[in-house]
Amino acid sequence: MVNRLPRRAVFGAAVGAVALLAAAHALYYFPRAIDDMYIFLRYAENLVRGEGLVYNPGERVEGFSSPLWVALLAAGMGAGAEGVAWSKVLALGSFGALLAGLYRFGRERLEVSRPVALAGCCFAALNSYLVSWSLWGLETPAYLALMVWTAVLFGRVAGAPSRGGAIALAAVGGAFSLSRPEAPLFLAAIGAAAVVEPLRPREMLDRLRRLAPPTAGIAAVFAAYLAFRRLYYGLWLPNTYHAKHGSGFAWSHLEPLWAQGASWPESALLWGGAALAIALAAVRRTAVPLAVAAASVWFTGSVTLDWMPNIRHLLPIYLFLPLGWLWVADRAARVRRPGAI
Repeated sequence: MVNRLPRRAVFGAAVGAVALLAAAHALYYFPRAIDDMYIFLRYAENLVRGEGLVYNPGERVEGFSSPLWVALLAAGMGAGAEGVAWSKVLALGSFGALLAGLYRFGRERLEVSRPVALAGCCFAALNSYLVSWSLWGLETPAYLALMVWTAVLFGRVAGAPSRGGAIALAAVGGAFSLSRPEAPLFLAAIGAAAVVEPLRPREMLDRLRRLAPPTAGIAAVFAAYLAFRRLYYGLWLPNTYHAKHGSGFAWSHLEPLWAQGASWPESALLWGGAALAIALAAVRRTAVPLAVAAASVWFTGSVTLDWMPNIRHLLPIYLFLPLGWLWVADRAARVRRPGAI
């Protein structure tokens, strides 16, 4: 006990330091906003007023990209919160959930030590792409947090099923499916990764059976909103699809990965992370980083390039690919200190 207390104290201090780092970085972007935030607020305000899920009363047009974010904004505004302030509170809470999810993913899926998993949170807290897009009042932090926690829960249920885990996966995955138009694509990628990780037919079949009930729950949530969209807006696909469906894959849409100010350390981090994601899948540790990166590349390269930098669409890559470096760091630490946990 005498030896363990200092370790706990040091780890607690490290957690506090990461939290302060994240808070300091977030404080810089906290006052800033992007105009799309006010579109969400307009829909939420009309919903609270009883005008319906519309931008202009009487005109049923789905002009938002996240039903979940509108619902969360409306819940706070309905309780009396001011819209912009509430969006910032939601953003901070979502970013905190994102950091917690990264820590759990490191511990459970990568099986790295606590300090190394915490280092992954530190990296995210230092990443201006992640922090800025998380604090501008859009659905981005909730979308990313739900993506990470969906990956964590898919792994839990696939490996050690429980009723509580299945319910949690259905709830979190269902919310994730409504967080962004491309979320179902990432759901499919993460789910497939959870099934194929053993690369042994019998185990893969067992995992598929374990994941079937919560996956059906996720599908039910998504199908319910599809039916609502069809009845309320007259469309099966979101309005954003018609604006950004594109005309085929183009590598130029991925230029933020190697151009537009990308430094050589950033490029080395990502391209090295891509190689390590392949290695993680090959050694059957986890296929999630590789699956998420592939889905992100396909989606970003396929949608129409507009004025908004595609860094936003590439954020899952910046979130998951660096995790391979954590795994390498943990392996190196274990070689130097056998038995480290």
